[in-house]
Amino acid sequence: MFTRNSVAKDANSLYIFTDNATRTSGSKKIDKDSWYAKKYGAGKKYPAQTTAVIRGLDNAFPVTTVKLYDPKLSIE
Repeated sequence: MFTRNSVAKDANSLYIFTDNATRTSGSKKIDKDSWYAKKYGAGKKYPAQTTAVIRGLDNAFPVTTVKLYDPKLSIE
């Protein structure tokens, strides 16, 4: 397990995480000056849970595994 804070402090490692293609899950805004916002667009957010909690950090790289994120949809 890792947290956003622990990954941010570990500048010597690169973290790979799964991400959705719309990169919109979550409610906490990513820094508009980050490499992530420059590549994927301003206004992106990160969630409080899941590996995407590190979305937007300098040492975190996304691997797109979900085409569309829609919290209203569920798989049962």
